[in-house]
Amino acid sequence: MAILAVGAIIMAVRPEHFTKIERIGWVVIACGLFFVEIRSINNERDQHDKEQSAVRKEEELAFKSIADGITTSIEKNQQAFDATMRRMQGLTKLSKESIDQVTGGRSYPIAVATTNPNDGLAGFPVTIFNSGPYTLYGLSASIQEVRGVFDMSIPQHNFGDLRPYDLVDFPNFRVQLPESDKKDREYALVFRARNGGWNEYLHIRRNGTSIRNAEELYSLQFPGKPGKLIAKTTF
Repeated sequence: MAILAVGAIIMAVRPEHFTKIERIGWVVIACGLFFVEIRSINNERDQHDKEQSAVRKEEELAFKSIADGITTSIEKNQQAFDATMRRMQGLTKLSKESIDQVTGGRSYPIAVATTNPNDGLAGFPVTIFNSGPYTLYGLSASIQEVRGVFDMSIPQHNFGDLRPYDLVDFPNFRVQLPESDKKDREYALVFRARNGGWNEYLHIRRNGTSIRNAEELYSLQFPGKPGKLIAKTTF
């Protein structure tokens, strides 16, 4: 650029002293210098573009490395969080299972009249069955035939702990159904245990030498006012 400028100054100051050949020569020199300068500018621009491209690539690699590091950290944190949640869920499940084992969980009693066991006593015994997978702790129950008014004075009999799917007969109680009696007999039972209380309404009818049961079990409410229906069977 400086050489081209000097040549331009000389041509501007001494134009009248140049011969025709010198003028042509200076024009050729100026064009050559102009070409060289343009080429130099283009080379510098290309070099600058390459340097900027290299800088951008380095920045992109640096940003990518940072982003990958953040992603890896997030993934590790998520994995640690998921592992913690799985452990917590396992502890929660274990805790609930432990509580159910101690309280009786969702187990509940069902009473049915069974065929006379030929023990010399008249009538049909009432058997209480633990229908769930957990022990019913401190089970007690009362039973009375429904004849209008619910008798609250009937005492509860304590059966103690009734293991899962175990059976126990109601002591000193038999359902009396003469062979000629074709009507239903309705009995009301009140159960209590560590894990709750229940009302059961048991309908019994003679069926030849055997009997037919129909029962409805509710969560415990005031006498004569059933709560939520828990079980209903006929057999």
